[in-house]
Amino acid sequence: MDTLIVGSGDLSRRVATRLDADGRTCLVVDDDRVRVDRARAAGLRAKRVDLRDAYALRTVVPGRVATAVVTTDTDSRNLLAAQSLASADGVERVVVLLNHPANGVVFDDLAVETVCSTNVLADALATTADRPLLP
Repeated sequence: MDTLIVGSGDLSRRVATRLDADGRTCLVVDDDRVRVDRARAAGLRAKRVDLRDAYALRTVVPGRVATAVVTTDTDSRNLLAAQSLASADGVERVVVLLNHPANGVVFDDLAVETVCSTNVLADALATTADRPLLP
């Protein structure tokens, strides 16, 4: 499998849809039945998994996963998932959404990459605001 996506909110579904369109195999997992149903309705492979259970999350890994993308809406859930996946056999790379910049230090000792939503949005907004308006 190319990508395992943990979380099935709007961001997760958008990432999965883009990767799927590029021909990558994706599996979206979440513990929220409604979100899993929305992912399936969007044509994505999705499975309900208890994200608070590190063992359950590891058992969903189907042998080899090139990249696990962790995108839940809380850093505590992201931390648990990242810890579990970073130590799982067959997961080559873990990329984690960091919801609050101050929480970044808790991910420092893990073998994961973080993407801070605040920093990404601040950069995008500053770049957009800096562009001249079109006539």
